Amino acid sequence: MKRKISTEQSKVVNLNNIVLRSTEQATKLKQLEAIPDDLLEQEEVYWQQRSSVYWLNFGDRNTKFLYAKDSARKANNKIKFLCTETGDTVSSKTDMVVVIQVYFANISKATAIDDSALHCTLNSIPSTITTDMNEELLKPFTATKVELSLHSMSLDKSLKIDRMSAIFYQQNWLVIGDLVTRVVLSMLNDGANMEDMNLTIKCNKAKDKMVKMELWP
Repeated sequence: MKRKISTEQSKVVNLNNIVLRSTEQATKLKQLEAIPDDLLEQEEVYWQQRSSVYWLNFGDRNTKFLYAKDSARKANNKIKFLCTETGDTVSSKTDMVVVIQVYFANISKATAIDDSALHCTLNSIPSTITTDMNEELLKPFTATKVELSLHSMSLDKSLKIDRMSAIFYQQNWLVIGDLVTRVVLSMLNDGANMEDMNLTIKCNKAKDKMVKMELWP
């Protein structure tokens, strides 16, 4: 199992080291990356099953096996040393904290975009949205969509700050439907502020409480 994992990982590393990969190579790399993961999972399952057998036989007894397992777990979970990017080894807690901070600070920094690598990566991603689907998604919202959405809402859920639930708007749509539609479309299509529209009675009470706490510390 270890030899198989090592062989497959070597193939992945070789493809990763290619500076300019073709679309075929990028697809092959994606396929090869899944193989070591499957092998590692198989290996993990194997050792879990094997350790379960040992544990069933010896784990519940006060034996050397129990203490050996506990000691091995503690040793495996402890970080004894770290290697820096320059190849130096640090073992003190203070130095290891510094190494960890520097490492994650470096990988979190923004780097320059490699246009060729980005182009190659994007080309290897299959397109799932057709032109017709994209045009349909980009269409403005309509009054019909607003009416259908409102009539699909639960009748008595999420009371607004005016204490009107969805049933009020549904049953009086002929009277207030035009006004409600214009308000909703102004937010969806024109980018109007929708903060107040999202407020419910519960949310509004919490907001008032926060304001009072700020005024009366």
